[in-house]
Amino acid sequence: MRKVKCTADLEKLILTPATERCPECDCNLSVTQHRRRPLRTLSEQRLVVARDKSCPNPDCKAYGKPIRPLAEGLLPMLPRCDYGLDVVVFVGEGRLTGGKSQPEIHRELEEEHGVRISGRHVGNLFKIFLALVHAVNADTDVIRRMLVAQGGIILSVDGVSFDDTSPVLYVLRDVLSGEILYSERVDRRDDAMLGQLLQKVKALGVPVIGVISDKEKAIVSAVGRVLPGVPHQYCHLHFLKNIAKPMESDLATLGGAVKDLLTDIKRLDRDLQARAQACDSSPAELEMAQSLVKAARAAASVSGDAVLDPAPLKRFARAQQVSETAAAAAKKKGGKWPLLALVLSTLSAVSDQAELARRLTQQVVMLRKIAHLLDSDSSGSQVQRVLRTYLNRQVDAAPQRGRGAPRGDFIRDVAEICDRFWPGLFYCYDTPGLPRTNNDTERLFGAVKRQDRKSTGRKSTAGGPLETCAEFVLESWSSLVQRPTVKERLREVSPEALAKARRDLEELATPARNRRSIQREPEDHLKSAMKAWQQA
Repeated sequence: MRKVKCTADLEKLILTPATERCPECDCNLSVTQHRRRPLRTLSEQRLVVARDKSCPNPDCKAYGKPIRPLAEGLLPMLPRCDYGLDVVVFVGEGRLTGGKSQPEIHRELEEEHGVRISGRHVGNLFKIFLALVHAVNADTDVIRRMLVAQGGIILSVDGVSFDDTSPVLYVLRDVLSGEILYSERVDRRDDAMLGQLLQKVKALGVPVIGVISDKEKAIVSAVGRVLPGVPHQYCHLHFLKNIAKPMESDLATLGGAVKDLLTDIKRLDRDLQARAQACDSSPAELEMAQSLVKAARAAASVSGDAVLDPAPLKRFARAQQVSETAAAAAKKKGGKWPLLALVLSTLSAVSDQAELARRLTQQVVMLRKIAHLLDSDSSGSQVQRVLRTYLNRQVDAAPQRGRGAPRGDFIRDVAEICDRFWPGLFYCYDTPGLPRTNNDTERLFGAVKRQDRKSTGRKSTAGGPLETCAEFVLESWSSLVQRPTVKERLREVSPEALAKARRDLEELATPARNRRSIQREPEDHLKSAMKAWQQA
């Protein structure tokens, strides 16, 4: 342990074990060593002197084993850390739930609390906080009792890629409590790796009421093998997204046409004043033309729902509305209106995609109908019967050839996708608490991503804690949100448990650290590889 010299302006705090006699042989304990270290909290700084005692009797079982004092009335001292637990919690909360950057936390510690600390060491304290929360959650008895009290587990299984370089992180989360039970990065997305995570949930000894996930092959296989007989609900949103996939090519074509229209409209907007003077247009005609151009520009940037209200289709409809208004304006008063004719000519390009838009509109209407049928409070068998009847009618009415044949192809694709998802679409109606979508877990991932970007000021999460130790970050963020009292339990973490958690964190961080090292010094990495090859 690092020794420091006591100065006159540093208050000295002496800690001595409360017991005076050996618990094994009842001999008087003797002081065997003094441990000195500074301790800086948010409110004060002290020099802590711990007087360790041990039993002097060589025949005693406890001979030579130090009995260390408890820091009663003082925030617990962390191993190899000169800062109190309150400082560590301040850093962890500010980073995770406060959305503060490391420089902001550093500035607040120094200016508002008078804590002298380097900016780099703030990052070290954040890692200590992550390790502390992980050590608390390693004691599964508290979570197990909570899961038993709520009647069981409804398990959400999902994978997330926080960046383009790290392996996929699979998260197993209890829907009812919001607790993240287990999470792990996997290099291979197969049922063997996921089965190991599911076995950990099974080992908790709490009944699994149901499972919600997308229809990823590895997840379906692992759940069926490890949790046979448990209702496995497929996410309705992922189901609808799969139905919408055949529309992606046509939507991209329509979106490209609207984008080209926006380019032409912007060019016209820049030249509108000059065109008005050249055409000798009246102020009223110029004002109307400007209004139409503004509406067209706004239409080209409107957003929508990716599945049930696609942005390209919505933008086309708005642009078509502007085009119709321009035609009505040019026709209403009769006569020649050259500036309005110019705007109408520019907007007329949108009509070339009218047939494509009509077909996409029909397909979106069908998606909305399916979503409406699934959004029901009826029993699973009734929803299943109604949806099957609707699909059968659509397939029977689908044209086999001719003008409407593309629509028939889409309907048959929808029916095929429905057949693949069918076994897992209807458990949610008969299993209380089992959600229809995995949106809550998806929102959790999104919230953590946004918080990380807010803290770092970067668009990507690469190079930050989510690349290095996303498992610990997700666990700590979820614990602070779901159980704010987890901070009180940080005092109970033993030095041994904290040391193990820190080793686990460093082990998680090693692959990301190695990747960044290769990115910074690719030549050194290649030279080392060649050297190892020559020596092999």
